[in-house]
Amino acid sequence: MATFEPPGWVGTPSSDTFLTVQSSEGGKQENIQLDEKPYYVFGRTKECCDVELDHGSASRMHAAIVHHENGRLYIIDLGATHGTFVDGKRLTTHKPAKLEAGSQIKFGHMPKVFRTVIGGCTNNKRKASDPQVGSADKKAKQDDTVTCSHLLVKHKDSRRPSSHKEEVITRTKEEAEEMVLKFLAEIESASDVAKVFGELAERESHCSSSRRKGDLGAFGRGKMQPLFEQAAFALKVGELSDVVCTDSGAHILYRTA
Repeated sequence: MATFEPPGWVGTPSSDTFLTVQSSEGGKQENIQLDEKPYYVFGRTKECCDVELDHGSASRMHAAIVHHENGRLYIIDLGATHGTFVDGKRLTTHKPAKLEAGSQIKFGHMPKVFRTVIGGCTNNKRKASDPQVGSADKKAKQDDTVTCSHLLVKHKDSRRPSSHKEEVITRTKEEAEEMVLKFLAEIESASDVAKVFGELAERESHCSSSRRKGDLGAFGRGKMQPLFEQAAFALKVGELSDVVCTDSGAHILYRTA
């Protein structure tokens, strides 16, 4: 069984360093301590990992968080199929990326959000009073509408477990999410994301928007289910969402404008 070989610069862990973990749907927050050993491996196989990632998009050995001898904290993607993301950016495989206090980490398409706390600090970035940050916030507030396409897979617990594709839907929520993860992997690996997304949405989506290759048109805030809206407005034009689960089922969103 493969094991993680730590880099030569690995050092003593900094005290009071940990991850906060919370579901994207809220709920109780958990902590994962990172100050008891020089590095921690995250993945689906608990036999060779310090922290088990219980999700279909997690790789057997997904990523490692490593303490540097200079006192800083780094994360290394270990070739994860569905990627490791820090503050929304996918990491280059096997290239260490520095973590700041307050960095947001996503492993694959897990719905849980991991944030770093270093030396007891949750944020060492610019405050909102910084003129540049304030300008960004003002610009974001002006973004009152988005145009998105989506691909929906329903399951037996969806609020309306039937569609033009299947009169009676019997698959579980977990099976629906697994289907969507496979579609997402296919789209992400495509040279023409827009084309492949449209083809899959037309063929596989349980929403009537499949006739338009998943196109929902433009919509404003308060028009969609809260988790769907949150994911849509967080995307930049041309970006794909992770798997988004709502009362309707499991979605992939693609922002087009």
